[in-house]
Amino acid sequence: MAGVASTAVTVMKSGGTRINEKGETVTFFLRQTPRQVSHQYMEAAFGVGQPHCPYDPWPALRSALPYDLLKADQIVGAVQQSLSQVEELEAYQASRNLPLAKVELPTRAEQSSAKAQAMQQGLAKSGWAYDQQIDDDGKYKVVMNRLYSSKLDRPIAGEPGAVPVPTRRIELYELARGETGGPEAPPELAGIQVHVPGSGAVMEAGEAGSIVRASVVDCHEIGKDFLLFRACNADGTPRERAASNPPPVLLESHGMAASFPGPQGEFSPPAGSSLAFAAPHGHVLWAPSPLLAQEVSPSSVHRVNPGGGHEISVFGSAEAALAPQALLERHAGVSVPGKVVDVPLSKVSAPFGMPGKEAQFVAQQLALHNPKEAAAWLAHDSGKDVVVVRRGDQVDMARLSKLYAAMEAANLPTDRLIELHMCRDTDDDPPVYGIAKNPPAGSAPVAQAKLRLPPAAGDRDEGTTR
Repeated sequence: MAGVASTAVTVMKSGGTRINEKGETVTFFLRQTPRQVSHQYMEAAFGVGQPHCPYDPWPALRSALPYDLLKADQIVGAVQQSLSQVEELEAYQASRNLPLAKVELPTRAEQSSAKAQAMQQGLAKSGWAYDQQIDDDGKYKVVMNRLYSSKLDRPIAGEPGAVPVPTRRIELYELARGETGGPEAPPELAGIQVHVPGSGAVMEAGEAGSIVRASVVDCHEIGKDFLLFRACNADGTPRERAASNPPPVLLESHGMAASFPGPQGEFSPPAGSSLAFAAPHGHVLWAPSPLLAQEVSPSSVHRVNPGGGHEISVFGSAEAALAPQALLERHAGVSVPGKVVDVPLSKVSAPFGMPGKEAQFVAQQLALHNPKEAAAWLAHDSGKDVVVVRRGDQVDMARLSKLYAAMEAANLPTDRLIELHMCRDTDDDPPVYGIAKNPPAGSAPVAQAKLRLPPAAGDRDEGTTR
């Protein structure tokens, strides 16, 4: 396709539903291609150095709402990775002075009615879409709509012997402004309006450039606690990868290690499995975006060796002087090799005990930042399986051990890396760990240790290399 100089635009409607070629109801989301969004624009949109809602690890390039208001140009469609050098910082900063917009959410009665109707049609919730509207006076309104997709039993693509599980299908599309050619876009997408920040110009996406399906993402229910997002090719076929090289799993969740202290809150990961923690045990993770986790090394990686060892690799410069047992306790949160804290996990949308106005704030944050949309884009961009927690049950909570059990029940291999992008705080005033402390992705560890597994604690090998 021919390309011309392009600038970043605001997608006025993030997504919707349509009937695909097989007659299934699918959810779709639209963003501008990352090739046309600069690092400067991205950093401004993330609000680097600014506080964000602590209950929302999915900023998705949308700034925090001041309760029920927001600046409309601060809604930028979906999680994006930036590859170009287009300068859009000034335009973005100018847009921050635009009028505020009222956010309209469906009432509880409307949501209940829509849910009941969807269930009768065999549909399941697949996230939210926003629709920005600008009237003749230049005033903004943002209307939120819940999306539903057909729920069908499908095997997980590319997994031989995988058990069919309830699955929702999501289509991801990218707009390349100023480019021509390529297949004709579905009418549901071609008519979406896009806005050029700072200019006031509004046009239909189909006229602004080419719209290409980037990926089909299957949202699989694995057990009662988890959703697993796996990206396929644009035609829905599995992405090509070596059979011996399954994709890593990226778990996005809230974690609260304080809820289950002591041995009763520990478990032994399966032999051959690997766990990568973004922050040490006992810390709140400060990471304004899950994208940042893709650009840095983890704080530590733990591998339970089938030969009987607990191998630890740590990446922070301050860790080099710690003894192996100290590394185990600081990063796994346990004193016995071969175990880790069985961290309780919670749904991203759980506003824990927040009073009315703050709870409304969180609900609108989650509607605009839509964890399902963000998980789908992250699976597409990273090539990893992205897992989120399905339920907000505060009694029978999801846990790390349950994730392994759910993967085994779905015939997914457990001897692969699981990356945990979450907090593991242990008290009411935990220390904060900024993910920026971790070195760039691909860095060598600053210290490594291998500790023997029980039963004989005296056999523990305290050898370490740095």
